[in-house]
Amino acid sequence: MQLLPGRLEVIAGMPTDSIRFIKQPGTNQSVTLGRTRGEPGSHIQIPSPTVSRMHVRMSFEGGRWTLENLSETNPVAINGRPATGRGARCVLSDGDRIEMGEVAFFYRQR
Repeated sequence: MQLLPGRLEVIAGMPTDSIRFIKQPGTNQSVTLGRTRGEPGSHIQIPSPTVSRMHVRMSFEGGRWTLENLSETNPVAINGRPATGRGARCVLSDGDRIEMGEVAFFYRQR
């Protein structure tokens, strides 16, 4: 198991304060976030009715995290701007604010 750089600092909607990312041997470097249960290490469950079942996918590519919107009806917002359509992607920068329904995070590179 390998700890990947970056974390999500929870600022609203969840009882935990931070989410870290790990890579398990034989898996790709991506993780989905959403309301449904999923495979530990490759999915983070966010038990909020305002979050879609599969809301976003985060992928670690070229030393950076990218975020992909997976919800057509409830798009993720980055720094207050909603992602436009399913599959919309952006590269995350330190301090970006990520909102999924009533749940909000700051992305931290360290």
